[in-house]
Amino acid sequence: MDVSLNSTARSALSLLSGNRAAYDKTLNKVATGKDVDTASDNAAFWAISKMMNATSLSNSAAQDAIGISQAITDVTQMGISAASDIVTEIRSKLILAASIPGGRDAVNAEIGQLKEQLKSVADASGFAGQNWLKLGGGEQPSTKQLVSSVTSDPDGNAVVNTIDVDTTGIALTSEGDADDGLLTSAHGVTTRTGGSYTYHLLDVGSQTAATGSTEIEVSEDNSADEIAGMIAATDSILSGLSDAGIKVGVTQSRLSTQNEFLYDLNDAIDSGIGSLVDTDMEEQAANLAAQGVQAKLQAQMLNMANFDSRKFSQLFR
Repeated sequence: MDVSLNSTARSALSLLSGNRAAYDKTLNKVATGKDVDTASDNAAFWAISKMMNATSLSNSAAQDAIGISQAITDVTQMGISAASDIVTEIRSKLILAASIPGGRDAVNAEIGQLKEQLKSVADASGFAGQNWLKLGGGEQPSTKQLVSSVTSDPDGNAVVNTIDVDTTGIALTSEGDADDGLLTSAHGVTTRTGGSYTYHLLDVGSQTAATGSTEIEVSEDNSADEIAGMIAATDSILSGLSDAGIKVGVTQSRLSTQNEFLYDLNDAIDSGIGSLVDTDMEEQAANLAAQGVQAKLQAQMLNMANFDSRKFSQLFR
């Protein structure tokens, strides 16, 4: 007689094996925090998440680049502000020189010290190898390209978008053409008495000097009208510094707005990716606990089936 000794045990073992596979899958979801971890879990969601993750990483790289650009413009703006303060102080010294003809040598010495400070400001106003306030020999004002974002063209190729900044009228000094620097260029002025003068504030040994211009210095030989012309020249310089500050300030504002947009955009992208691939941790924790209980019950069933089978087989011995 043919007797099947353990069909119940085999069924219990099959159930236990299936539950173990489900338990391992749930455990992996809890460990990774993802419902879709590989393409086999959900090919469409996995592909979309990878593509959007690449976009998020590109935006993060653009934010890093914007951070550098913001540092460059911040340093430039600080330099312009410091230069404005020093030129304003020089203007005050010129007014003082006009009022005390006998003490102009001392005043000129102070102006000389302030000029050295201006040179130091121009020299120090650089970041990451870029200094918009100082032009070296052979350098000219140019358009600077600051990274603002990274997008894709219709063919899926990465496109780096930039904010273009024309640095004309921003540099303080120029060792090439003196007229490219606000402090080294010639400023033609007319006084209230009708006198016409052309002055520049700094001489940095430019390859092309300011044509027909005299460096601002005071001495006992200067007439009151000449000093008035120097004061008017400093007013012209301060106006140029104000325009430069406005231009840099507009760029700072654009960079700040773009950085905030990319931050919000990345938040939205990350949230979208999460809705596609992330798992519900509370739900999976509950599933894990339930499957653990199932496994214990099925193990007990298997033990019972094996025990009953052994007792039944003894009847045929």
